[in-house]
Amino acid sequence: MPLSRFYILYRSSLLVLDFISSDNLPISSLSTTLLQTVFRMQSQAKGAIDPSTFLNALSVHMTKNSNTDFNINEQQDAAEILETILQEFCSNSVLSEEFLRIRSLNSITCDSCCESSVTEEKHVILQVPAADNIQGSIIDLLKSEAMSGENRYFCSVCDSYQNASIDHCLKASSHYLFIQIKRFVAIDGVAGKDHRKILCNTNLTIPIQVDDDVTIPREYKLIASINHSGSLTNGHYWAIVKSGDFWLRCNDKAVVLAKQEELNDSFGYILVFERI
Repeated sequence: MPLSRFYILYRSSLLVLDFISSDNLPISSLSTTLLQTVFRMQSQAKGAIDPSTFLNALSVHMTKNSNTDFNINEQQDAAEILETILQEFCSNSVLSEEFLRIRSLNSITCDSCCESSVTEEKHVILQVPAADNIQGSIIDLLKSEAMSGENRYFCSVCDSYQNASIDHCLKASSHYLFIQIKRFVAIDGVAGKDHRKILCNTNLTIPIQVDDDVTIPREYKLIASINHSGSLTNGHYWAIVKSGDFWLRCNDKAVVLAKQEELNDSFGYILVFERI
């Protein structure tokens, strides 16, 4: 696993440690070893950090949760690993949930009887469709969808499959917002990767619906990007991270200055925003 992934978790890790300590809850070995690694990064001025203790804990945790052998030396999905770590943080601390989770509502309305069914979801990583820019991805995510044909909705009131519409909204915002671009897609049953160039807005507006008639904007700033080159089965990860007034490219052991323009390419996969 590249050292760059630890930079992505740096700020949230420090906050979560305070939350875990204040909650007085038992801390898992996965959380403990990650935080120890982050603190070693903070205290060591130069050189690479050996993350093997954390990687061993991660391998055990992923194997246990998936019931399959997890090999850290094989190609793995950064989003899956990141989500596992963030979920673990939330399970270790009640307070961390408001910093790491965003809440959404999905409302399905039957075209025949107009009865609605509402479900709530909590996300540590918000998955969005690929678009020309990330603000556009948020707009596309919240668009109403028609449910028809093979995708018709089973209405419990009508007791039959009916055409319906599904509306999405975001109801609560987190302090840190992790966005995964859906670059890996299936076209005609064949898995592939969307290589389009996407503008990574350094400032992002998230609409939060507080009631049926009122939506308020939440402003975020970009602080990191996890990038992927290659295909579904092989490739390489690196990160671009904001540090003060500068951007840093974190590529395994190499950490060098980067240009902001490097964010706007076909490699951006996971974006990390902080609420302003």
